[in-house]
Amino acid sequence: MESKRPASTESDTTPDEKRKKCDDEIGLKTEGNIPFSLGNNDNQNIQGSSSAPETPIIIVEDYKERIEQEPERWQMSCRTIKDRMAKLYKSNNLADCTFLIGTTTVKEYRLHSFILSMASPVFEDLLSCDNKEIKIQDVESDAFDQILEYVYLDLLHLESVEKAQSLYRAAQKFKLTLIIERAVQLMMSNMSLDNIWPTMESAQITCDNILKAECLKVILINKINKLLASKFFNT
Repeated sequence: MESKRPASTESDTTPDEKRKKCDDEIGLKTEGNIPFSLGNNDNQNIQGSSSAPETPIIIVEDYKERIEQEPERWQMSCRTIKDRMAKLYKSNNLADCTFLIGTTTVKEYRLHSFILSMASPVFEDLLSCDNKEIKIQDVESDAFDQILEYVYLDLLHLESVEKAQSLYRAAQKFKLTLIIERAVQLMMSNMSLDNIWPTMESAQITCDNILKAECLKVILINKINKLLASKFFNT
């Protein structure tokens, strides 16, 4: 009598069908929903696996709204280096040193040692010590204001020979070569007997032999012209 075997489901399944069935089972186990945000409503997050912690995701729109709601700081309105330097020049933000300028009338400046040190080796030496309160009596406050405009804002205004003479002496003290060159150009191009003596004095104080020689040249030429004129009128 012929015995009957129970029907085998495994033997009747082809290799492709087995592979597909296995892939389907893996997909069911690993398939889950990733938490996401459709805006500010966190209740719309779909929960995934209970064992995996939720990871909050901030989208761009939420971030922009958060920035707009925060109080504006001065750094956020200054888009360029020029704007940032102008803000520091006009305010005491981040200032770490004090300059007292003048003798009878002393003017106080709250400044930034790093910015000053970049502009002048003299400033760097003055600010390298622990004492951050610097007293300077031989510089006028007007000239120091112009120096700060040059250091912070890259601006230089030479309106007259008299102001150029004062600025020249201050620039020589702090070794600001560009200001020295511009001031000398203005003084030499407008040199006359009316303003030559303060220029000569500035050259002597700063030991500027080139400027001193130019002053002597103008004096000599003027004296020769006077001698020639007097000789002409006496003949």
